[in-house]
Amino acid sequence: MKNRPGMKKLNQGITISAESLASSKYPVEHKSNKFNVSKKEDRTTDGITFDSKQEMLVYQWLKEAGIPIERQVEYVLQPKFELNGVKYRAIEYWADFKITVEGPEGPVVYVVDVKGMRLPDYKMKLKMMAYIHKVQIVEVKSRKQMREFIDRARAGHVSQQKIIAPPE
Repeated sequence: MKNRPGMKKLNQGITISAESLASSKYPVEHKSNKFNVSKKEDRTTDGITFDSKQEMLVYQWLKEAGIPIERQVEYVLQPKFELNGVKYRAIEYWADFKITVEGPEGPVVYVVDVKGMRLPDYKMKLKMMAYIHKVQIVEVKSRKQMREFIDRARAGHVSQQKIIAPPE
């Protein structure tokens, strides 16, 4: 049986209307995604849709603070290559933000990542960034943490040699 407009086919081959499905005493629950990301409109500002609402809030704070921001900066951790006819994709890290903070000894560049959950591939990329690019990632979970970091950086209390993201 063909599906008609306004009708939904169920697994058993039974077709019911969208109205009867909506008025059912057994409402269909909408699944949230595995990272609990907010709706697109809740994480969009200045025409930019962010990966998370928290990332958007950190962006807004950085912008209000007058800190120069680069978004979604790409770092190649391993270039693509071919071995025995098998092609391997490059390993890349995309930083949420690259910021320049004016410290007591001049401008200092930091890579900022807004993190909700640390996944295994992120932990590996954190180490690769430090080793290959000699770049440490400032990991923040809130605007408050970002504000505290910027205050420390402006005062010159952050060492570029220190990995700011907590090691695992």
